[in-house]
Amino acid sequence: MLPVLNTSSAQYVKIESIYSGDMIVFTDSTISQKLRTWCLQCLQENFGPTFDLNKPLGLSKADFVAKATQTKKQFTNSYLTKSLLEDLIYQRYEHYVVHEIYYDYPRVRIIPPSSFLNSGISYNYRPHRDTWYGASQRQINHWISVENVNKFSTFFIAPSFFDEVVNNSSEIFDLDEWDKIHRPLASINTIKEDRPHPVPQSEIPSESKNAMALEKGQEVCFSGHHLHGSLDNTTDKVRISIDFRVELPSVNCQPPANIDNKSSGNYLKYMIKHPSFNI
Repeated sequence: MLPVLNTSSAQYVKIESIYSGDMIVFTDSTISQKLRTWCLQCLQENFGPTFDLNKPLGLSKADFVAKATQTKKQFTNSYLTKSLLEDLIYQRYEHYVVHEIYYDYPRVRIIPPSSFLNSGISYNYRPHRDTWYGASQRQINHWISVENVNKFSTFFIAPSFFDEVVNNSSEIFDLDEWDKIHRPLASINTIKEDRPHPVPQSEIPSESKNAMALEKGQEVCFSGHHLHGSLDNTTDKVRISIDFRVELPSVNCQPPANIDNKSSGNYLKYMIKHPSFNI
């Protein structure tokens, strides 16, 4: 049976369902909208008061990279971001409050038209499982639509590959090496993406890719084991989204089996323990 995509009026995650391959789209909540509003404020502060996400980009590549880099740093490192994210995670996982839960620093993705920039800080990720990047089979991903997310500018999930082996180059990836050497190169990688990403060894059919066209503030939750990646931004506007990951190491649910990951690393050691769980 293929995984299913459910639009949920509930506000919490069912881990058993996620580990079986299901995906949940949450309607926006007060907290997710506050996170979205704060993200847009960071953009306005760094790109300037005349910057309009509803208009074509009017910046040089160098200016865009500099402003986007500063926006990402401000958002990720802000105490307000951390506070709002912890509130959102508590809302989503309060049924698992007796367990420890860890989360990573949230990231804002600032993706201009692919014809303008498709590398470095705005790299469109090729099909991958997060486990190929050193993540645990227990990892759960969250992705929030902020602005200009539609079928022409979003990411995809390929659910038919959840239980199917994908030949890939994940053996080249070492998470510690990536964080020390390759991740910091994002802001200068503006011509061609030449960092060592783990990728499939053959093309993933386009008909297998389900474009996640979410309304502003909507949030999709799915297993990090799912094959997913970026679609080219073929619009003339900048797409904004927020993503973060969580892991509950001790929850008594069977995660998806490792069927094709050969990477090295332990992403959990880069994650933060949520202060309101297992206290």
